[in-house]
Amino acid sequence: MINQNPLHQPEHKNGFKCPKCETHIETSLQDLLYQASITCPKCLTNFSMDREESSKAIELMQKLKVALENIDTAKKFKG
Repeated sequence: MINQNPLHQPEHKNGFKCPKCETHIETSLQDLLYQASITCPKCLTNFSMDREESSKAIELMQKLKVALENIDTAKKFKG
């Protein structure tokens, strides 16, 4: 099978490493914006964001989400 990744690196899944058990916790921009918390599937440690303290980061993530949606829309345009 030919590796179609131009950098010949394994696909990176979005998320973060659990600081307790080091398991990769797969998450998405949607999860970060709309879920109250995220739980490690292995050790069940729960992670939540202080939405008031993180309001600037949340605002930037919302702008990123809109930009990504606009890119997807533009890719589908056949004008």
